[in-house]
Amino acid sequence: MLSINVVGAKLRPKLKRLEEKQSRLLANDIFRSVKDLTPVDTGKAKRNWRLLKRRFGYIINNAVPYIVFLDKGHSKQAPRGMTKPTFEHLKARNKIK
Repeated sequence: MLSINVVGAKLRPKLKRLEEKQSRLLANDIFRSVKDLTPVDTGKAKRNWRLLKRRFGYIINNAVPYIVFLDKGHSKQAPRGMTKPTFEHLKARNKIK
């Protein structure tokens, strides 16, 4: 019988750092994209995007009360919203499935 331990003690920290780096890069890609796609009237919605690091990942949020309406396409500047085009773009670039 042959047994190979791929996730050994020395490999685990490297895999964890790689996972953290990839999560950070993906979160930054999403953050930049939704912010860039946010329509501008006064600029308040665009300025309100936040990328927050949490213990188990990242949160991207926007606290303006009308952000949901903008994301549903209630703007001539972004008729498809911001999140849908962002995730379509990431899927096309094979960054997510």
